[in-house]
Amino acid sequence: MSGNWVPPRVNRVLNAKNLSFFLLGVLILIFLLRQIDLKELRDQILGVRWELFLAGAGVYFLKSCLRAVRLNRISADLSLPYLKTLRLSLATSLATQILPFKLGELSYVYLLKQEKNAPAAQGLSALIVIRLMDLLAIGVLYLAVALALRSPQSGVQMMQALIFIGLLGAGMGLLMALSRLAPPVLEKVKAKSFPKENFLLRLIEWVEKFFRYFQAYRPLQFAQWMGLALLEWIANYGMFHLLLLGMSVPVTFFQTATAVTFAAVASALPVNAVGSFGSQEAGWTAALLLVQVDRQTAITTAFSTHILTLAYIAFFGALAWLSYLLRLGSRPE
Repeated sequence: MSGNWVPPRVNRVLNAKNLSFFLLGVLILIFLLRQIDLKELRDQILGVRWELFLAGAGVYFLKSCLRAVRLNRISADLSLPYLKTLRLSLATSLATQILPFKLGELSYVYLLKQEKNAPAAQGLSALIVIRLMDLLAIGVLYLAVALALRSPQSGVQMMQALIFIGLLGAGMGLLMALSRLAPPVLEKVKAKSFPKENFLLRLIEWVEKFFRYFQAYRPLQFAQWMGLALLEWIANYGMFHLLLLGMSVPVTFFQTATAVTFAAVASALPVNAVGSFGSQEAGWTAALLLVQVDRQTAITTAFSTHILTLAYIAFFGALAWLSYLLRLGSRPE
């Protein structure tokens, strides 16, 4: 074996595109950090009013409960108890923040398999639906913010939002069409003679399973899940606004909603370091500048709110992972 051999899965993750996006995210993060007032950042974080910080934690937990309802309904055929779905959601949120290249998203597929022995194809189809609903909710809220801003850039932002929503809708429509058209074609391909352990055959079987799981979803279900996603993101606005009030930052709820929406759009891009640091701050800062918040406040609150929300994610996520570890330790050998 060559000394330069790298496992194929590592190659798929550590490719030039992912590394380039990661490095770009790091550069954005460094650029913003060089402009921040570290004393103001420290004062904001340490000086947050504890009652509003705890209220924000409560809203974060409420948001997680709403997300768990959505996850539970998307994977209803697995009959996973709600509390276990909530634990899975909290654990996945922490993994998403810790692991680079958005690999933490796949912890949902892994944990679903651990909980109910769900096939990877089923977990991945559910994950794609979850993320599509998130992105559509972000797109709709971005459009709403652009309509309300009435700034010189509003026209461009509305066009961006409509293109974003249109592309997502087209992607979802394509997946739904393929889920009905592809399985019969793949069945015919499988009927051809393949060696028993042929990689291509295993791949075809996996893709066929993925589309069959996706085929089970119905348009009315998508509408329900979209509604839950919107409620979840509105709760997110409330959480961030409580933190800003707790740090005595003079912003309106609309300004907070604008910042959170732009930060969410930026975080959805592949350009980020670890925990969406860099891209989220860039989106937040740009949004607050658009709504007439001064530059230093925009940059500082981008980092302070991100760090404080990470505290929520870390606390609840650590409890969820601890629960998994305790269960693993209690299993008979």
